[in-house]
Amino acid sequence: MAIDAPAPPNATQKPLAPALSASTGVEATVAGETRVIFGGCNYLGLAHHPRVIEALREAAGIYGISTGASRTTTGNTLAHEQLEERLARFFSAARPGHTVACTIDGLTANMAAFEALAERRTEAVIDERAHRSLVVAARAAGLQVNLYRHLDVGHAVELAERDPAGTVIATDTVFASTGHIADLASLVRSAPNDVGFLFDECHGVGVIGDGGRGVAIALGVTDDRVVITSTLAKAIGAHGGFVLATSDCIRRIRSTATAFVGTTPVSPALAAAATEAIDIIDQEPDRVRRLQDRASRLTAGVALYADARVPAGFAWHTPIAAVAFAPDDAMTRVRMRLTERGLSVPLVSYPGGPAPSYFRLSVTSEHTAEQVDQAIACFAEEADDR
Repeated sequence: MAIDAPAPPNATQKPLAPALSASTGVEATVAGETRVIFGGCNYLGLAHHPRVIEALREAAGIYGISTGASRTTTGNTLAHEQLEERLARFFSAARPGHTVACTIDGLTANMAAFEALAERRTEAVIDERAHRSLVVAARAAGLQVNLYRHLDVGHAVELAERDPAGTVIATDTVFASTGHIADLASLVRSAPNDVGFLFDECHGVGVIGDGGRGVAIALGVTDDRVVITSTLAKAIGAHGGFVLATSDCIRRIRSTATAFVGTTPVSPALAAAATEAIDIIDQEPDRVRRLQDRASRLTAGVALYADARVPAGFAWHTPIAAVAFAPDDAMTRVRMRLTERGLSVPLVSYPGGPAPSYFRLSVTSEHTAEQVDQAIACFAEEADDR
């Protein structure tokens, strides 16, 4: 039996966070106070890399800020085509022959992918804690959505077996709220041969696997049935989204998907910045290794009170941890400790976390080991006092 979809979040539940007046990626200034931030998704620090910023400036001088039109009319630029070619090369060793279509963000990447898949599929079986964009995109494409229990491969396969040829199994590879990692290899291995797959790698690309190629490739999942979607706004440090798939799937996206055909693309300046960022990932492999070191440190430091879930034997670490203490005054004490030490960790209420309200910690390659240890200590002290 499928799980009922959760109601859309109430618009009053998530007020805007205080506005930043400056940011370096590791530090941010709010209301005149500068603190070390353990939040967000600039995992490799590339949003502030001088080469990325210079690439953006140079392309803005050539193309302006916006194309003002769809890529199917007058809005296509060399910057967009070069980005798609660079992304295809980035994944080509593991997924030869697969090509890329870029979109304006991660949501529209999922929308474009589901629009293409809906030509042959009628149902989407989605992890109950997956990013809401997967459910929204599947429904927008006209697919019937059924949710499976979080990380439960058997339940996903059970639902897919009702109509394998008409079904797409979709999931996050790394779950944004908790850092849980889906066992993609078991999903693909266990599902009927004619099931399709859509894996959202927004928190996997640039983070997991050799050279940051993502969870699917790290787990050896390169099946042509698998469509990968991701963002350019997290580890890559720019803005936009993309779909990586067979040339036939990408052709359908470019021909018919409203999320591609009917939108003005991401700024060509940001496309050029993303291309430069991908070059840096390849040219500076220590960034991914350094991120993994900080992620490993975080995982070990909060292991007693964070619910980490990864496939058996998986060697990579997620830079995300979700921590909650009860009662509420314990959370207040942790926040006070963080503030006293010049640190900030977002207290969030995203769906899929361990409690209605919890700390979502994230580290980057640019945090020092000492900074990570300082944050861990604030949580350890609360645990020791209990």
